[in-house]
Amino acid sequence: MKTIIITSSYKRPELLQRLGDIIIPLINKTDRTLKWRVVIDGPAEEYKFILNKFSEKVIDKSSFTWSEQKNIGKFKSLVKIMDEEKTQCDWLVNIDDDDVLINYRFESFLNIIETIPLSVKAILVPRLMLKSPTHYLAQIYKKKLFKKYDQKIISYFGFKDKFGDVDTSIFIRSTGYKFKHNNEVLNDSFTSESLLYLDSFPNEDILILNNHLVYSQYLAQGLTGLSKHNRISNPISAVATYKKFLEQGIEIKSKISLLYVKSLINYYRFNLHANKKNIINNKKYGNFIIRFIASSIGEIIFFYDKLLVKKK
Repeated sequence: MKTIIITSSYKRPELLQRLGDIIIPLINKTDRTLKWRVVIDGPAEEYKFILNKFSEKVIDKSSFTWSEQKNIGKFKSLVKIMDEEKTQCDWLVNIDDDDVLINYRFESFLNIIETIPLSVKAILVPRLMLKSPTHYLAQIYKKKLFKKYDQKIISYFGFKDKFGDVDTSIFIRSTGYKFKHNNEVLNDSFTSESLLYLDSFPNEDILILNNHLVYSQYLAQGLTGLSKHNRISNPISAVATYKKFLEQGIEIKSKISLLYVKSLINYYRFNLHANKKNIINNKKYGNFIIRFIASSIGEIIFFYDKLLVKKK
């Protein structure tokens, strides 16, 4: 089986070099079953020395390819490359340029996925975090959850409902990848990857494996703050993502969950950022009291967001 690693990189050549120093030897060991596709979001001049070194070191030249493009945002870049590569492999996985593979585990995992039933459309594994600001007790709780749900099948909404925000890697079976392009978000430069996975895996066909393959670095400049600012600046994508969470929550749950409440609040919040204010009357998102409370909280957070943007 062939697996393609997809990595997009923007102004971080030193991190890409660190990742490549692990991936290139793995490619050379795996007898053409592993390929690395790198896309540079922006001018590649500062990357070319590193990329040329990778090309020299890889034995099978077709197993490492790279391209450069205008910076269109990670979400669009990831979808674009997956669309291009899905017919060339069995599995696709996104590894960020600030990630580090645990090489011996990743190599063993490539053998494991050969035994995965065809009914499984994706495999989800936890990432180990470096320099994470996440509270220690929360990390312990998430680790226990991964042990509890090891070998379990779940939908992406179900995963987010149970686990909340947690850093993961998702291996996507190429034949199961069916992302529907959303015209509403085409003009936004930032879209949450959750929209991709919610669209691709609405059913219970993701297999959770409690196998650590990747270290994910929490960078000093603060990705969490940057992510918040990006969502505020691209509210149409945020609305589309939270709307998808709400729709799938309505379909598969009979009770209101914490994820559903958060999604409803954020749905109202980002509609305000998108200047869509007359939205509280949609009864399918809950009774009037729930909608009124969620919209009120969303409005408070909206005004806080406005202050955050002004500070930038």
